[in-house]
Amino acid sequence: MQNMINPKHEILKESQISKVKMQNDKAKFKNEFKKRLYNWVLRLIKFIDKLPKDSVCSVLGKQLLRSGTSTLANYIEANSASSRKDFIN
Repeated sequence: MQNMINPKHEILKESQISKVKMQNDKAKFKNEFKKRLYNWVLRLIKFIDKLPKDSVCSVLGKQLLRSGTSTLANYIEANSASSRKDFIN
């Protein structure tokens, strides 16, 4: 693997290059995961809206809405954690 030049015009070593690529992969994964969660919530809301309007579906729909949308809320809250220990908690 060749050395690369970063924006500050410094030559990066192979280990530094792989570290930068790994960081880019993590950022890409996080971004795609958040988009997938957001799309899941939107699809879930559309599904719940199409349920019959009887009492059983109403109760189950409300529970499904709370539990299904909490995944995105928990993910967003975890990403705003101030430390790794806080994130894990």
